[in-house]
Amino acid sequence: MKPVINKIFFIPAKFVEVRGDKVVLDCLLTANHQGIERRIFDKILFDDIDNPNLIMIAMISGFMCFQINVMSADEYMYLYKKKWFWLLKN
Repeated sequence: MKPVINKIFFIPAKFVEVRGDKVVLDCLLTANHQGIERRIFDKILFDDIDNPNLIMIAMISGFMCFQINVMSADEYMYLYKKKWFWLLKN
């Protein structure tokens, strides 16, 4: 059977710190400041990102598939200032 993608979720996040082989991010899980939660990810996801500050997490799910992609979102600062400014205040 072939994998089928049903949903793609984009989660804006901000880099907080590195703890050993883990990276701590503030993730915006709802549309207001109360939805900011600290999440811990493996450092290997950030190997291709030179200077992580603003991060975009893509969670892809579906039939026979689940994938997490992490990318630098510094070029989307205007979106963070306009829609997700609560992340920048922390």
